Amino acid sequence: MIPLKKLFLFLFVLSVIGFSTQSVAADFAIGDWGTPKQNIIQTETRENFTPPGKQNFLVFKGELSIFKKTNIVYLFENNLLTDGYFDFLDEHILFQDYVEDYLIIQKQLSKKYELPTANEQIWHPDAQILSKDQWGSAVANDDLILKSSWHTKNSIITLQLSYQRSRIHHLLSYQSKRPEMDVTTPDDF
Repeated sequence: MIPLKKLFLFLFVLSVIGFSTQSVAADFAIGDWGTPKQNIIQTETRENFTPPGKQNFLVFKGELSIFKKTNIVYLFENNLLTDGYFDFLDEHILFQDYVEDYLIIQKQLSKKYELPTANEQIWHPDAQILSKDQWGSAVANDDLILKSSWHTKNSIITLQLSYQRSRIHHLLSYQSKRPEMDVTTPDDF
């Protein structure tokens, strides 16, 4: 029998990566690359938590399946959508649970987009390389970064699990392949 957590995570992944009844999936969340910022503001139904005065990004907070705390971040250049990411903020008691979440999402993305174009375990040069069942501790000690990438016609999709800013950081990012849509993540967020 499938554990309930894995079932909910599977359903979440299906919704995020576009397994829906819609005939055309958006490039990121509810928007296609080049969508005007105002359209995202009018269409997005989750609560807007964008800091005042910030022009190049929007932050919405919401629940995505089993992830009760998620930032959905839209990035803009010239008020047009260029990139976005899901920042999963839920905390686990067991570090290995973060790795399990990562591997389930990785598997579902691979089903949709085939095998990742890059699948990396990046170990700190001084770290002792641990077995897969201890990767959670390695990530929490900042000894390991897990990173997988897929390329579609319009996007580069990257799933990453790392330790940053005093916490385990789990991101699913979508970046436009169009050169005129290239921006970077805001440093002040």
